[in-house]
Amino acid sequence: MKKILFFCMALYLMPASFAQVSNYQVGDVVDNFTVTDTHGVEHTLYDITATGKYVFIDFFFRNCGPCQQTSRFFYQLYNEYGENQEHTYMLSLSPIDNNATITEFENLYSGGFTPCPAAGTEGGAPPVISNFGVGAYPTYIIIGPDNKLQVADIWPVSGMGSFEDAFPEDLQAILSTIDVSIQNSFTITPTVSNGNFNLMLSKDSKSDISVFDLTGKMVYSNSHNTRNVELNLKLASGIYIVNVKADGKTSSKKIIIKN
Repeated sequence: MKKILFFCMALYLMPASFAQVSNYQVGDVVDNFTVTDTHGVEHTLYDITATGKYVFIDFFFRNCGPCQQTSRFFYQLYNEYGENQEHTYMLSLSPIDNNATITEFENLYSGGFTPCPAAGTEGGAPPVISNFGVGAYPTYIIIGPDNKLQVADIWPVSGMGSFEDAFPEDLQAILSTIDVSIQNSFTITPTVSNGNFNLMLSKDSKSDISVFDLTGKMVYSNSHNTRNVELNLKLASGIYIVNVKADGKTSSKKIIIKN
């Protein structure tokens, strides 16, 4: 499977295997940018990296065959690594698609995973893509918390593991502190509710529980000392991320609130 070389003005499509971002080298500080996703939420690069996150950007467009075939792995990465609430931040940018065609793309090629935030022509993505000098699609890159380009092109992509293999060493070190046993023993029932749900840990211990909406805004935070925590959240309908920190380890899971 090869990438598609894309010229925005002429809309020529031809195979390529060498392209990536051309205006930056690995180690360069990239320019700040702000885009607005299909849900009207703004994403500013330097604000995101200031929180210590590694930013993964997917440059794609609706009718790109390789994009269609690999997007589900990028969305899986987004789901598996905290949906932008933990140490990584995923964002998709299209040079020619509007909100409607991006939504169509997500519905067709998500692979059952929740798509990460995406911006196109209505959200200010084309100037950002031009600034990076992207000439082939898809192009997947990683920007570090220091705003430096750390990975200029992740390719080929055969599964989520292709992205994990490209994780910078500092990110790998951070993720190694996350205890999988906590992830497995931390349960929420029901995952779809009106805001009333139970959170169960494997043992009685102090835990810090926070809840975020998909914009990253914290809507609940408290400490608990019991294994079973009952929460009654008065929140608008939507998808939320429950973050649990216990014994120095963190984990997150998704809930859906329907009123």
